[in-house]
Amino acid sequence: MLANFDPAHVVAALISVGIGMVITTQATFLAGMTAIMGNPLSASAISFTVGLGTLSMLVLGQYGRARHVGTLEPVRWAGVQWWELLGGPLGAMELTSRAFIAERIGLTPQAVANITGQMIVSLYLDHIAFLGLPHKAITARRIGGAFAVIGGCMVSAAEKMSASTSSVDVDEVSIVERLLLMALAVFAGSCLPVQAGVNRKLGERFPNCYSLRLPATLTSFFFGYLSLYSLLIIVQFGMGRDVLVNIPGSIHLVPWYQYIAGVIGILYVGGGVVLAPIIGVGGFMVSGVLGQLSLGIVLDAVGIEGRQKVPITFASVFGALMVFVGALCITLAPAKVLVGKPETGEVELQGAYAEFDAEKPGA
Repeated sequence: MLANFDPAHVVAALISVGIGMVITTQATFLAGMTAIMGNPLSASAISFTVGLGTLSMLVLGQYGRARHVGTLEPVRWAGVQWWELLGGPLGAMELTSRAFIAERIGLTPQAVANITGQMIVSLYLDHIAFLGLPHKAITARRIGGAFAVIGGCMVSAAEKMSASTSSVDVDEVSIVERLLLMALAVFAGSCLPVQAGVNRKLGERFPNCYSLRLPATLTSFFFGYLSLYSLLIIVQFGMGRDVLVNIPGSIHLVPWYQYIAGVIGILYVGGGVVLAPIIGVGGFMVSGVLGQLSLGIVLDAVGIEGRQKVPITFASVFGALMVFVGALCITLAPAKVLVGKPETGEVELQGAYAEFDAEKPGA
């Protein structure tokens, strides 16, 4: 595992863990905002609005600086594909469905199902080198790591299963509805690795004068913003629910710190653009899960934002250790990069697997 150790992978994984920790607080802030707004759709729309405004100011600052020092380069919009703009809508769908599902079946079952979807799809996307990402083959070690992550989350969350984390009595939700919502949570989780890959591809269109590919994150947020408010309009006028009307009347009731949820979303989307090419989608996802679980255990013990206090136990710590081991198995897997040869149309293997593949008979 350590034969092809790369310090850059460790740094990227640690940053991803930190992003995961911050995402944990975003879920808490969004839950509080949802309680005030009365529905998760309005809360998600406000969160995206804050993120969009913050990103716009950052990108304008980078644009002004690049223009001042003479390093401004044009954005490569020619030939942009429609699917490159799906990152924002995918993120908006996942964010809104997460809040809705947690409200119906509880936060813990939703989180475990969501993580399951993330692990399955991220391993597959790494295996096929999705949109030019580093290729990391599906191996027994990576599959074992995924099982360790999912199992660790379930073990760590065992105490929470009996706690009341839903505003709806679970007994009022039929078994069929619960299964459908769990399947929806798995699907929503599977959208996150796809979003990271699509956003990374979009980031290639922006020149180096924009550090951290912030315009790609801004573009993703913009289309997520459009999709959310389009859905708000449909729900408001097509279904007759007061989701738009509630925003002006409730926005002043939201504590200032809950608006940070929108800024936190920038870290996650931007992190996928910058870090996924380094450690792969699977590495970025699992490192984030480790961060979420680790800080979540602490926040549950403290009882932040009105959470029901759940003491730190041996099971929760052991589950976190399982996730840590699984993260190592997935993140530290060697990678190969597929590089096309224009003159022959062939694909050349570069990186950790190149020497191994060259030794194969007939290679």
